[in-house]
Amino acid sequence: AFGRVPLHVACRSLAGLGTIRVLCEMDPRCVEERDTLKRVPLHYLIKNYTTFGNDDDDDDISFDIHETTTTSTSNNNHTEEEEGDEEDKEEGLNAIRLLLRTNPSCIRAADHRGWLPIHVACSCSSRRGMVRVMRLLLRVWPESISMKTDKESDVFGCVEMAGT
Repeated sequence: AFGRVPLHVACRSLAGLGTIRVLCEMDPRCVEERDTLKRVPLHYLIKNYTTFGNDDDDDDISFDIHETTTTSTSNNNHTEEEEGDEEDKEEGLNAIRLLLRTNPSCIRAADHRGWLPIHVACSCSSRRGMVRVMRLLLRVWPESISMKTDKESDVFGCVEMAGT
C-alpha cells in the first residue's frame, strides 16, 4: 500500500536498529525509494521514532559519512547497564546515521508537499531529542536551513507549527 518498501514500513513502525540495518544491507537503494507521497524512509524515521536522547545529552553530534560505527562525542564513564540505556536512547539517532551513511542523498528528498527531512524534524521540535536530530541533519546538509516547503514555510515556520 502507498508504494512503500519494507524500509518505509520499518521506519514507520519503530522497528529496531538491527532490522533497519538488515534492510539497508539487503538493498541499499531502498533508502532513497519514494512512496506515493514521495517520502523516503528518513521522513518516517524522524516523524515516528522517539529514541533520539535528550537535547542536552551532548554539546556536539558527531557524524562522519564514512564511519562504520556510531558514536556521540561525550566521553562519560558509564556502567554496563548505563551503556545499554545509552544505546536504547540513541537508537533513533543511530538509525538516522545509518540511513545517511547508506545513501546521503536521502536528506535532499522532498515529499509531495516539498517537505525535506529537516522540515519534518523542525515540525516535531517540541519532542525530546529533536534538536539533536536537527543538528545532525544540518551538519550533513547545512544549506537545508534556507530551503522552503511548497507553501513557502522555512525551518523556523516549521518550528512554529510544532508549538511548545
